Amino acid sequence: MREDQLLPLSLKVTNLTPLNLACLNYTTKFKRIEKGGRLFPVKMAENNNVKGTQPPTLPLGLVSSKEEDQPTVVTQAMVLDNSCERSVDQVKELVLRRQGVTGLEEECAKGMTHLEVLSLSHNKLVSLEHFENLSNLTELNLNFNGIVSISQLSCPQLRRLYLSSNRLCSLEDVARFPALQTLCAFRNRIESLDDAVRALKPLKRLRELDLDGNPCSFDRRYRHYLVDQLPRVETLDGEPLAPLDKEVSLRKRY
Repeated sequence: MREDQLLPLSLKVTNLTPLNLACLNYTTKFKRIEKGGRLFPVKMAENNNVKGTQPPTLPLGLVSSKEEDQPTVVTQAMVLDNSCERSVDQVKELVLRRQGVTGLEEECAKGMTHLEVLSLSHNKLVSLEHFENLSNLTELNLNFNGIVSISQLSCPQLRRLYLSSNRLCSLEDVARFPALQTLCAFRNRIESLDDAVRALKPLKRLRELDLDGNPCSFDRRYRHYLVDQLPRVETLDGEPLAPLDKEVSLRKRY
């Protein structure tokens, strides 16, 4: 299950404009949620608790700011506490958001032999040490961390990879994910558009790509060059590609 599917049933996405926000009653509460590395406003349900009743608990995957400040290494005990399984080798999906995660214990990583979906967004990861043991991943969400390299990932079956708001300077290691269909690397530090294209070309199954917010996205060739060089991509920077995009790229032929 993806993290943007873990919202409480009481949350409802609304279409907001500055004018709408200004007209809302001051008691209305809003917060920001993540989807694909971008932030969207959502309306919170009104708190109907009366004085003296138990305060509402935090939604799944959220912790208080005090808890978030504590560095945390993911251990087997932590995995079991956040799953419904009796042993780590039975865990297929794991979501640990906003928990101050700084790393993954080697023994724990080696034990999660059947893990397919992992979300560690909004944490404090810089290195992906021991992630090479998670070879069966099909979906990995590492949005909003401090990751500088993905060279330690070894996931031949990986189909969806979310790396938005990190510190990546290149995409040179993505070719090791031949099954990749979705790559979201919004707002990193990728400077060379040519190098990015060279890294992405081997990905024959790539259909959704987001590189917006990187220095390379300011290259005047950016959009049409990507469309021309990566003809299988259907969605770029969150927007479906139109026939006109392909026509213009064919005329330019960089």
